[in-house]
Amino acid sequence: TYDTVVVIPVVFHVLYSNAYENVEDSLIFNQMEVLNQDFQRLNPDTANTRSFFKSRAGSMNIKFVLADKDPNGNPTNGINRVPTTVAAFGTRNGVSNNMKYSSQGGVDGWDPNKYVNVWICDMTYAGREQVLGFAYPPNGHPYWTISSVQAEQGVVVHYKCIGRNNRRATTNLLISSNMGRVATHEFGHYFGFGHIWADDQNL
Repeated sequence: TYDTVVVIPVVFHVLYSNAYENVEDSLIFNQMEVLNQDFQRLNPDTANTRSFFKSRAGSMNIKFVLADKDPNGNPTNGINRVPTTVAAFGTRNGVSNNMKYSSQGGVDGWDPNKYVNVWICDMTYAGREQVLGFAYPPNGHPYWTISSVQAEQGVVVHYKCIGRNNRRATTNLLISSNMGRVATHEFGHYFGFGHIWADDQNL
C-alpha cells in the first residue's frame, strides 16, 4: 500500500590504507540522517525544489537503517572497517570495481538481496579527485540498462565526501559536495534513476 514504509538495512564498508581514510562513525551516522531526510522529503532545504517538481515531490516511504546483523547472524553496527594495501581505487578511465573484491584489495559485499552495500574508499587517481561516487542497481532493473554482476551491486563514495561537514573536504569541488548529497545522488542511481540531463538514452 502507499503508506507502507520499506526498511532497508545498509552496511558501510570502510576501506582505509591509513588512519586519515578511516572515517569516523559520526560521519556515517549523519550520512544516514541525510539519506533518510532526502528520501522521505524531510530535508530542511525543500524550499529549493524547482517549481516544476514541487507538485510531484514526496516521500519514497523508505527508511534506511544500519544493519544490526552481519551475514553470519552476528551483531554489527553496520560499519565494516577493512584495512587495505591499495592506496587508491581510482583509475585513468574513471571507475573500477576493485574495492568490491577482497582479492583486489577491497572487501566482498554482503548479500545484496538483504543489504545495500556502500563502499567508502579513496577514489583518487594520480592524486586527483575525478569521481566522487558511483552506483549499480540490482541487475535487470527495468529503468537501468547498464548490467552488473550481483557482487558489484551497491554504492561507492569517495571517503572525503561521505557524510556532511567532512573535515577532509578541503578543495572547492569537495566543499561544494560536503552535505552528504553525493551518497543521496548515488543511492538514486542504485534505485534506477538516471541523470535527467544526460541519461535519456539509457532509460
